[in-house]
Amino acid sequence: KANGIDFDIKTNDDHMIIIAKLESKDVNDDIYINIIEALSIITGKLVHPIVIQHYHKYGNTLKLKEYKQDISNKKVNSPFRHYSPDEIVSFATFLEKYLVSVGGPHSELFGFWYKINRAWQADIENISLTLTVSIEGLSKKYFSQYGFPDEEIISQANGAKKIIKESAFGERISQRLLANLENLNQPSPKSILYDMSKKSIFPKKFAETWVKLRNKSAHAAVIEPDRETFQKHLDRINICLTLFYNLLFLIIGYQGKFTDYSEKGWPDKNFDKVANKEK
Repeated sequence: KANGIDFDIKTNDDHMIIIAKLESKDVNDDIYINIIEALSIITGKLVHPIVIQHYHKYGNTLKLKEYKQDISNKKVNSPFRHYSPDEIVSFATFLEKYLVSVGGPHSELFGFWYKINRAWQADIENISLTLTVSIEGLSKKYFSQYGFPDEEIISQANGAKKIIKESAFGERISQRLLANLENLNQPSPKSILYDMSKKSIFPKKFAETWVKLRNKSAHAAVIEPDRETFQKHLDRINICLTLFYNLLFLIIGYQGKFTDYSEKGWPDKNFDKVANKEK
């Protein structure tokens, strides 16, 4: 049961059947899209329904959907295991939290995941850039309350502004320096992530790895073909993917099992963090 909907999910070798019984007789078609988006994130692949049949008091409505076999659909590593009956709790919890949080379809949250999924079809250079940019987008959009400088730095910055204004520096360099000092009041994704790690919301290595991968991908650095360097780059991608999922969990309020791709063996762990929404 999730968000007032009773789900009956049956899996077969080549397809899945989902029966959703809604409490309300009036159903907005957006609910179908939201369910499909949530299932896509859970499974790591784009879910393309073949048939949607809606039963209601006036009869039933049958909708045929195109089955897109021509689109690349490589699986992104899933946020948690969801194959056996004892893993249904994570599945149901995520589905419920997602449906409650996103509102309408085509949300920004799904948009960020979709970009990662599409990059996953290409190469690790595209994955690196898209993944780190998506994390940047989530941090700026949903966690802007973190990363502000402390009072000591602000006081020092104000003193520096006074010195610059009273100095004999040229106007252009003075304006550049003052602009940089003003940016202290606008937390960067880097400062946001480091502040969140400082507050033990996730490990510090998540923020450190994001910075390394972001810089490397932003400058289009060529990845050396040797096995050790390639594996190190893959490890950074897995750490950043875990960071992306952790941020997603915080946004929708998910608490439950997740797969930690940042550690060897990809162990299952329990996510029970709550984002501090106070400014």
